[in-house]
Amino acid sequence: MTRAFRRRMHGLLWSALVSIACIPSINAAQASTSASRTTALPTLCGWLDNPTPGNVELLDRDGRWEIAMQGGHQAEGNLPAFTSARWVRTGHGSAGYGCVCIKARVDRDERKILQMVQARSMPLQTCRKDPAIKGEEPFNPLK
Repeated sequence: MTRAFRRRMHGLLWSALVSIACIPSINAAQASTSASRTTALPTLCGWLDNPTPGNVELLDRDGRWEIAMQGGHQAEGNLPAFTSARWVRTGHGSAGYGCVCIKARVDRDERKILQMVQARSMPLQTCRKDPAIKGEEPFNPLK
């Protein structure tokens, strides 16, 4: 190998190492940008109503938000799991309602939840005592 070839190879290897060493900092910058976008998302809390298969909405202090409509809009992400103490059955299958807090990407104009980033069930009393939605508990035909 000639000296010039070795210098060229050394330079290429050095460039490759520098590029690889920069990857974590680029990923960290992207993660922090993503995290800042996530923290800016609104958290909506209120009644999650699933009256019929494929139809789900949230009623919070600002009104109704569509989460899913049978044959139409379906928000990305997952609804939280509900224990029997946190879910009121109103019919067959999954029909019922519960109290939730959902961190979400929303379309305010269309009143739709586009993506549920984080969702957690809350005790029913949390919604029943919330003055902003007091008296708005979904109808239970089984009562």
